Amino acid sequence: MKHFMIFMTLVYSQLLWARSFENIKIPGAKCGNGADYEVFVSKLNDEKLIVEFMGGGACWARLSCFELPRTWIRPIPNINVFSTPTASGENNPYIEHSMLYFPYCTGDVHIGNHVAVYDGKTVYHNGRNNINLALKYLAEKKIIEFKNFKDVTVWGASAGAIAALIYAKKINGYLAAGTKKTLIADSPGMHFGEHFWDKFPQETKKDFDEAFRSVNLNVNFNDGFVARKFRPVFEIYKEWNFGILLATRDTIMSAIFGEISPSEQEKLIPIYLNKWLKIGRS
Repeated sequence: MKHFMIFMTLVYSQLLWARSFENIKIPGAKCGNGADYEVFVSKLNDEKLIVEFMGGGACWARLSCFELPRTWIRPIPNINVFSTPTASGENNPYIEHSMLYFPYCTGDVHIGNHVAVYDGKTVYHNGRNNINLALKYLAEKKIIEFKNFKDVTVWGASAGAIAALIYAKKINGYLAAGTKKTLIADSPGMHFGEHFWDKFPQETKKDFDEAFRSVNLNVNFNDGFVARKFRPVFEIYKEWNFGILLATRDTIMSAIFGEISPSEQEKLIPIYLNKWLKIGRS
C-alpha cells in the first residue's frame, strides 16, 4: 500500500447525520471525575469501519480543569457536533461505515496515565488506560470484530488527532493482514509556542513523552515546534494511507491552546509542508 500525505485547508459546515449509536460501558475505564467511561458504537457495514477520537482541550491545574475548563472531565452525553465523519452530505465518504467513537473526558489528549490532585480536587488523567481497555473489551466480547473489516479509517481532530496518531498503531494489531488502512489527523497541533510545555506538571509531560515515543515521536519539551520531529512517525505508518489536515481548526487550536498566533503559525507551515511532501513522494 502506498504511503502518501495530504495537506488541505478546509472550512467545515457540519450537521450530525441521523445514525443510531449504542453506548458501551468499558469495565475499569473512567472519566476525569471518576465516572464510568463509555464509547459509542454504530454498526452499519460489515466491511468498512471508521474509528474517531473526540477532540478538545487539555487541563493541568485546578483553574484549567474546574474553574476555566477548556476540556470535559465528565461523561460525554452524545457525539460532539464537530465530528466530521458523522456530518451529513453526499460527499462524506463515511456515511455508511460502521463507527467506533471514543469520547474525550480525561483532560489529557487521550494519553494520560496518572491521577492528579489539584488543590484538593482529583482528576483521573486516565486516557491511555481507557483506550487500551476499550479496544481489548470490544474485541474480546466481539462487539466489534476488527479482523472482519476490509477497510478501516482512524480519524481524529485536535486532541483526537494526537490520539489517532498514537493509537492507530495499537488498532493495527487488531486488524487482519491486507486490511486497507487510512489514518487522518485533523489539526494535531504541531507548532506550539516556545513555552507551551512549561504549564504542564512533570507527571503529565512524562505521560506525553511515553505516548509520543511509542510512535517514534521524540518531543523536545523546550521546543514547541513539534512538526520537525515527525519524520520517524511516518515510518511507523508507512503501510497506511496517511493524511494530515491543516484547516480552520488548526488555526484555532494553535491560537487558543498552542500559544502561537495565526500569522506565526502560517510562517511555520511551509517549513515542514515542503519537507513532508518530499517524503510523501519518496
